Amino acid sequence: METSGNSDDESGLYDFKDNKTTGTVTITKKWDDGLTNAEREIPDMYLSTKKPSKSTKGYTVTFHGNGLKFADGTDENMVVYNSSGQIVEGSYKEAVGTGVAWYSDKTCKNRVEISDDGVPQVELAGDLDLWAKEMTFEIKGYSSGIKNNNGFNAAIPDTVTEVIFTDEVKPKTKEVIDVDADGDSGVVAWLDDDTGTVMKVSTQIPGVKVQAATDSENMFYSRSKLQKIDLKMLDTQNVIYMNNMFKCCADLSDLNVTSLNASNVINMDYMFAGCIKLKKIDCSSMDAKKVTSAINMFCYCENLSKLRLPTFSEKLEKINKQDPYAYVAPSGGGSRAYGMFEKCYELTDIDLAPLNTSNVTDMSYMFYDCFGLTSLDLTPLDTQKVANMEDMFAGCSGLTSLDLSPLDTQNVTDMGEMFSGCRGLTSLDLTPLDTKNVTYMYSMFYRCYGLTSLDLSPLDTQNVTSIYSMFSGCSGLTSLNLSSLDTQNVTSMSNMFRGCERLTSLDLTPLDTQNVTNMSEMFRGCRGLTSLDLTPLNTSKVTDMSNMFYNCSGLTSLDLTTLDTQKVTNMGGMFNYCSGLTSLDLTPLDTQTVTNMGYMFCRCSGLTSLDLTTLDTQKVTYIDGMFSCCSGLTSLDLSPLNTQKVTSMRNMFSECTALTSLTTGTNFKFVGTGYYLSGTWQNTAGGTFNGNYNTANFPSNVADTYTKVSS
Repeated sequence: METSGNSDDESGLYDFKDNKTTGTVTITKKWDDGLTNAEREIPDMYLSTKKPSKSTKGYTVTFHGNGLKFADGTDENMVVYNSSGQIVEGSYKEAVGTGVAWYSDKTCKNRVEISDDGVPQVELAGDLDLWAKEMTFEIKGYSSGIKNNNGFNAAIPDTVTEVIFTDEVKPKTKEVIDVDADGDSGVVAWLDDDTGTVMKVSTQIPGVKVQAATDSENMFYSRSKLQKIDLKMLDTQNVIYMNNMFKCCADLSDLNVTSLNASNVINMDYMFAGCIKLKKIDCSSMDAKKVTSAINMFCYCENLSKLRLPTFSEKLEKINKQDPYAYVAPSGGGSRAYGMFEKCYELTDIDLAPLNTSNVTDMSYMFYDCFGLTSLDLTPLDTQKVANMEDMFAGCSGLTSLDLSPLDTQNVTDMGEMFSGCRGLTSLDLTPLDTKNVTYMYSMFYRCYGLTSLDLSPLDTQNVTSIYSMFSGCSGLTSLNLSSLDTQNVTSMSNMFRGCERLTSLDLTPLDTQNVTNMSEMFRGCRGLTSLDLTPLNTSKVTDMSNMFYNCSGLTSLDLTTLDTQKVTNMGGMFNYCSGLTSLDLTPLDTQTVTNMGYMFCRCSGLTSLDLTTLDTQKVTYIDGMFSCCSGLTSLDLSPLNTQKVTSMRNMFSECTALTSLTTGTNFKFVGTGYYLSGTWQNTAGGTFNGNYNTANFPSNVADTYTKVSS
């Protein structure tokens, strides 16, 4: 029986070419080495009925369409290869599909590369079955626990300044950067230049875009060296999460997002936050109608001068969040982020028309520190469900007018600092504001320097509990009518009129202060006031009067008769800088619970005498600077003062340049050596003492009178 003779030197295999029949098989080996049988080893020879291949010509590779078809409509193609990998029968065909790859298992886990001439890049030792699968082109997405919590982000080398999505073929000399989501190499990335600054990401198939991950959160987050991103060949149609997508790309100056498809996105929180070098962002082509949250989306875009918003729908619920740990301010080192457009310094106007806010409840800090805004049309805003307008326009110092009529504020409870820092406003009509449910109005008009008058009559304050600093820094106000204010529930009036330096009179009659506990710095800096009637104030619950009249330098007299101070513990700086006072009757003050009298009369340079007889200081621990800079005082009787519990009296008499007589009592203890009673003093017995820093030696708890004998 003869064989087919189709073996090669490596395989040593021979196929029988005869048809099947019964009989005896005789194997004869013919030698051509010139040796006898006795001179050579007897070879091992095997006979088997098992065929080594489907074909007698070589190894058959069966390409299964696995759901795909070939161009001729079939779903299977057989090709025979010899052991050298050459096709000896059939022809290789591509399955019809986009980027089809071949796998040696039905689950399509073990990929087999096919060369350009159709040869499987594996060692053939027998027949082989390969299954087709269309490659996917999705890149890695959000994944906690890795760098920046995103697989694609983590793969970007730190040297990269530009990322380009493309369809071009990767040069064979370039090393692959693994960004492919499922490992089928449908997407490859590489560094395109020798310096490693340009990264290209490609499907390598003409016209086929790279697909962004469904969860693209943090895709470029904190890639602070990126200067440019080309997104034209990035397909985002399946993306659901775009939050933090470009957040903190501090060096990014070139970004065109018009090609991004946002039709399935639900989250855009912090999407561009902290992109401090971007000058324009055009999102107008984005269909954002499924977005429910766009919290602080553009905050800290400090150089942004042009902005076009995506088109949102009624599904939008969140645009602001007070987040003290947002870390979006790489330039200033700040960490907090509170508002959608916060610190967009360069914006001069914002078209709010695409912003559907019908279900938004929080607009706090929305335009915070947008000091470049010169106009703001609020007409598109639907605020019927808004409860929080805290700091909404705070820091919008460029606004010279603001029409509030579009705002529906019936459900608002917080208007604290709402117009704080709007120093360009010269007038403000509060008529449109419905404030019946508002509880917070603290610092509402803080530092509105430009306002010369303010009609408060539209404000319903019956539920307001906090109005501290309400008019603080309103240095332009020349008059203020408080008659419409209902303050029965207010507990703090600290800093309420601080810095209202142009007010020449202030009628406190309308103020109900029965529940107020804090009046610290209430009139601080009201240096235009020449008189102040405190009679209307109920201070029975007040515990803090520190700096209450600080720098009321225009007051020439102050009647304290009606002040109930029995619960006050802090009178530090209470009359500090009341340089216009020529006399001050302290008799009405009940100081039995006071612990702090530091700087209480500091810089009362108009006082020539001060009767301390009625002051109860038995609980006082701090009297630093109490009489410092009282340059008009010539004598001071300290005998009524009990300083046994005082722990510090630094600078107590500093700059009391006219003081020549000092009387002490048995309960007056000098503390330390820094009370600055300068010069040499002589007591009634002729002994000399000094109160100079570090060498002061006045005796404690001694009733005596000291006269200054030299400076």
